[in-house]
Amino acid sequence: MNELMSINLQKIKVLLKTYSQEIKFPNIDASLAVQVWFEDLSYINLANKPYLTNMLLKIFSQAGDQKFIIALCQPKAYSLLIHKVRDKTEHFIRLNHAVSNEPLSESGQLVSYTSFERYITSFLLILGITILERANSTKTYLYTSEYQAVKNKAIAMIKAMLNNSRKMGVQSIDTSQTNKIMAFMDKQLTALQMVCESYLKTLNNIHTETANPALFLLEWFKQTLPCNAKVPKVIEHYIQSELNN
Repeated sequence: MNELMSINLQKIKVLLKTYSQEIKFPNIDASLAVQVWFEDLSYINLANKPYLTNMLLKIFSQAGDQKFIIALCQPKAYSLLIHKVRDKTEHFIRLNHAVSNEPLSESGQLVSYTSFERYITSFLLILGITILERANSTKTYLYTSEYQAVKNKAIAMIKAMLNNSRKMGVQSIDTSQTNKIMAFMDKQLTALQMVCESYLKTLNNIHTETANPALFLLEWFKQTLPCNAKVPKVIEHYIQSELNN
């Protein structure tokens, strides 16, 4: 219990620091930091929960507090971003499947550890493109509440997909395999974040103003392939076209 209390106190300190920084900028919704913290703590997203909104509004009656509660309980952009990533992944993985000619699904279900790895790699690549678009050439984006929320939502979405697949009877996905896949997800997500940060840092160097983000993402994508295989041209073109949109 003492350890749990200590961990939560540390998270509250981080929350207060983040909130105090983000509230200074009119273009940032600082209430997102609180929403992310609460969801991490309770697994409950405050958005679109009228009964929770009404309960909080009854507890906090001051006009300023109520204004904050209303903002806190609004849907945030990161949820829409992750759903777009998921939808684009469906298209991209079909493109990748057409290139690889490996069996991807059976009755619409992912059926193997390799298939899950390929799905996660595709999902994270689209996520990387989205992150660089949202960062708008600013490396500080990787330290914002929105980025943290996007990352948490991505991990939760993949974990839910794995759990649902197991419930639906997908073969070879037991608890051990789930843990291995999530470890793969964590490793690749960390590597992707480092690549995005590396690219954004290069933009501060006068000699690398024309750095191409596609090259950074391609390098990350390449190391996810078996034996560091060459990335198919059709994938390169897809990444470049998405970044140019």
